[in-house]
Amino acid sequence: MRFARDDLHDCGWTVTDTVVIPANARPGLYGARFRGASGETWVSFVVRAPRTRPRPRVVVLANTHTWRAYNTNPFGGEGGDVPQHSCYAPHRGGQPGFQLGLRIPLPAAAPDTIAYGAGYHHLVRAEHFTHAWLEAQRYDYDVIADSDLDREGQRALAGASLLVLAGHAEYWTTRMFDTVDAWLTSGGCLMSLTGNAVWWTVAYDRDRSILECRKVGPGLGTFTDRWGESWHAADGQRGGLLRDCGRSWSSLSGLMFLAYTEAASSADFAPYTVVDGAHPLFHQPLETGLRAGDKLGTGTLAAVGHEYDVTIATLLPLRQAPVPYGAAEPTPEPGIEVLATSTLPCSRAFDYFGQILHTTDGQERGATSQGGELIYWERPRGGRVFNAGSVNAGSALWSDPAFAALVANALARFGIVSAGNEPPDNMP
Repeated sequence: MRFARDDLHDCGWTVTDTVVIPANARPGLYGARFRGASGETWVSFVVRAPRTRPRPRVVVLANTHTWRAYNTNPFGGEGGDVPQHSCYAPHRGGQPGFQLGLRIPLPAAAPDTIAYGAGYHHLVRAEHFTHAWLEAQRYDYDVIADSDLDREGQRALAGASLLVLAGHAEYWTTRMFDTVDAWLTSGGCLMSLTGNAVWWTVAYDRDRSILECRKVGPGLGTFTDRWGESWHAADGQRGGLLRDCGRSWSSLSGLMFLAYTEAASSADFAPYTVVDGAHPLFHQPLETGLRAGDKLGTGTLAAVGHEYDVTIATLLPLRQAPVPYGAAEPTPEPGIEVLATSTLPCSRAFDYFGQILHTTDGQERGATSQGGELIYWERPRGGRVFNAGSVNAGSALWSDPAFAALVANALARFGIVSAGNEPPDNMP
């Protein structure tokens, strides 16, 4: 049992005002602005399609667990006992921030937040690029939160044929993973415009007011001396990396986390290089004009950056340390088609087991220049996947017409057709 004087899971605030969402509101990510004597605050929230309407075939998942995991400073205060812990910061007394309250402010998810030197952010802003593009291109879609998928399971995807991930989908429950895996196996499709995806395991307490994440393990910026605390108090199940819980993102989507950059400048981002220029997705139904060796996902901040993923076949040869005791290397999934790759010197990179890679002189920065990969995969056990393998991939929908055409072609292959064919004029 551990106590922390700055612990707070529920502010206990009394409801003073309510807002009724109009029945005809379009599903999506919304922002609410609050103005008061102390200044202005933005709050992001998710609007789902009414259950009385036919379900859109496309469902976009809002990464609400990841928003919460990075919510280090919910009250904006300094000093004293103001809570400031998260998955990335301990309590003031040094105790790990394993439990995150869900009934406290969430400024990390404000729609206008920019927190990196490159003028970039990986939470709501990174997701908004994809939402705004789908809206501008007149695709009909619904939006659900991580909590919806965990709570409802298969019901959250009922009537849909495509699940879209965008931005930073890092924190999932095991039920979310098992739900999507079963749904894909039954014939669903997945479009992933995200990186470092489905990496950490989280769990809810009984009344769903606390989200728990046991970040214990070597090399991952976690608490390496507390292995016994890898198990959740909420459900008694193993925590830590989803891979260590028998659920690997690569088995679901074909890619696995490799590395991150600091996102300090445009040099921390890079475009893809086309590998399989003859693949039909580059030419049907829209012609991208791309051939092998051409650049894809160009922009001021190119598509690959911050955090990015690669195939198991690319990841395994990068391992430098021995395979951990009791572990075994996975077998690369068959049938994955690598459409594009990238070159990007990392700030820190990891092998499959989360062990940090180093240069020959022991440095982490630049240990590998392997960047993210972009794939198409028809899973042998069912389901089809288009995976761009980078947190910033969605931004290229606005900066590179060829990337937008490629994504439209993938949607068409999944049977999803836009109501409009003209490109939008304005970037979000």
